[in-house]
Amino acid sequence: MIERKIQKVGGNSFSVSLPKTWVKKSGLRSKSSVFFTEFPDGALMVSSGATARTKPLESFSIKLEEHVSDFYQVLFAAYYLGAEKISIFSEREIPDSKRSKIKETLQHMSATEVVSEDSKKIVLNVLIDKSKVNANNLLSRIGLILHSSIRNCSEKTDLEEIQRNEMEIDRLFHLVSKIIIVSLIDSSVMQSSGIKHNFFVVPYFIVAKKLENIADEIEDLALYIKKNRHKPKEVEKLLSGVQLFVKKHIVFPVTSTEPGFSLPSKEEKAKTEVEISKINLLSYKSLKWNPIAITGDNAICIVS
Repeated sequence: MIERKIQKVGGNSFSVSLPKTWVKKSGLRSKSSVFFTEFPDGALMVSSGATARTKPLESFSIKLEEHVSDFYQVLFAAYYLGAEKISIFSEREIPDSKRSKIKETLQHMSATEVVSEDSKKIVLNVLIDKSKVNANNLLSRIGLILHSSIRNCSEKTDLEEIQRNEMEIDRLFHLVSKIIIVSLIDSSVMQSSGIKHNFFVVPYFIVAKKLENIADEIEDLALYIKKNRHKPKEVEKLLSGVQLFVKKHIVFPVTSTEPGFSLPSKEEKAKTEVEISKINLLSYKSLKWNPIAITGDNAICIVS
């Protein structure tokens, strides 16, 4: 860390000198412009012109023949990186099965629509205003839907409703991932996203992924209950523990400013393991007390 003293210039202005090594490395000289970005936590970032003008991708093209095995990963990568126009093209006619799969995938990509299509090309537009999407609100929404699925599974096990919730959580997970990644590229999105500093980016992503994993496993549990004709009450103890865990350790930044994190006791862990073993679940890692927490104004805490 480099320290500089603030100097008073004239009656109402203040100045601070820039490190010589940084100025040279950035290709700056006397009278060059630098740009300042203020973060919600009070931090001030100084950028050279090239850095300050870095923006997410405006457009991205995907050739099907070049991405036979990883097409959908590349499609989501383009979405995550902030591309507003995604062109999918092929040397041959795109099969109907591929078109259907692409359009099915769009259900997980918020505000993404097919705007033109012919035999060899599909053009997508991502119509979302990134400056109006708050990552904390998205995580809060995921948590509320997850609570609904947990209650459903232990009370009535409406499989269709749980599957709809899981799909909605998937969509929100991809959207929050997009906002997290774009916030690293575009400082204005970092400011509007509710992520208070760039060193919170990885914890935000891990929290979102853990929540998405729990939603997947709640859906699997509901399928198991239906297939084996269990009564919802038979898993109530397990799910009440998960419900309490989620409620206790996901402190939504939108509604709370108090840190809320503690590790589960050995007794709590043991009770959960017993309830899982009763219904013959082989591996439910997200239900086995993987602790996750978002504290209010201070930080995010992750413990695996």
